[in-house]
Order: sequence, then structure tokens, then C-alpha cells
Amino acid sequence: FKVEAVNDIYGVAPATEATALTNPPKVSSVKVTSVTASTATLSWKAVPGAKGYVVERYSASKKAYVSAGKTSGTSYTVKGLYSYTSYDFRVKAYFTEGEDTVYSSSATKVTARTKMGKVENLRASSKTSSSVTLSWDSVRNAKGYRIYERLNGKWKSLKTTTATKYTIKNPKVGK
Repeated sequence: FKVEAVNDIYGVAPATEATALTNPPKVSSVKVTSVTASTATLSWKAVPGAKGYVVERYSASKKAYVSAGKTSGTSYTVKGLYSYTSYDFRVKAYFTEGEDTVYSSSATKVTARTKMGKVENLRASSKTSSSVTLSWDSVRNAKGYRIYERLNGKWKSLKTTTATKYTIKNPKVGK
């Protein structure tokens, strides 16, 4: 846009120019395409003319959406999530003109629940002929752990516990 001042006596003053961007259309068809214990991948339809997209995650502690990342494509993988946890996401398109950036209104939120994390660092210690003690790192949001023993090529459930340590009495060695 351009605006200039005019006056019948003094004429026309030099014009001042400005750029104004209108709000781009809302991102549509946002969906969760895959999840792991620590990631969620989102995809959506392209917004014509958009320079890129901002993926936002709701932060309960901040009571607001925060940026999870930017991309120029139509999918994004959010990393560093906790296992077996629900997350709300939304995606905004943005346009740039010179130094101006305008964001679309946000898309409808989508919710992703990450998968349960797997047990890590399983260790066998205090091994004797009559017992073996297993220990492992805790898994966030796990309500318990099921311990199995392999007998004759098949897994047999021994115990479910909330602890991260368990002693097996009289283990069946070598089976």
C-alpha cells in the first residue's frame, strides 16, 4: 500500500509505503500419523502460498501452547516426549512479506498418546544356585512390571510387581 499527503497549495508530499498481510487460511486435516514412546508425527494439508508451519504443543505448566518446532513441509515429528502420555498439538501456517510474518488461526487440536516405554538396563545380579536378582530402570507412567522366565522354549509369567527389582527363587537354569 502507499499513502501520500496532498494539498491544493503545496502539492503532493512523498508517499509512504507499507505492506500488510492478511491472515492466511487455517491449516486443515491435521492428524497423528504415528507415535512411539518418545515421538509423535503429525501431518496436514498444505496451505497454498504458506512459507511454513509452526507445530505447537500444549504445556499444562504454562497453561498455553508452546512451539514444538517449525517446518516448511506438511509433516513434523515432535521428539523428546514422555512415554504413555497424552499431548495436544495444533498447527499454524505462516506467510512472510519483507520483515512481516503473519500466522493463520490455529487448526483444530489433535491429541496423541505416546506408547509405553520399554524396560531399559535389565540386569541380573546376586546370582547363586538358588536365586537370581533382576533389576531395571523405571519406566515413566508404568503401573507395574511383569516378570517372565523362559522354560522349555516358552515364556512363563512369574510375577507382576510395582518394584524395579525382583528376586527369582530356584530359577530353572539353562532352559
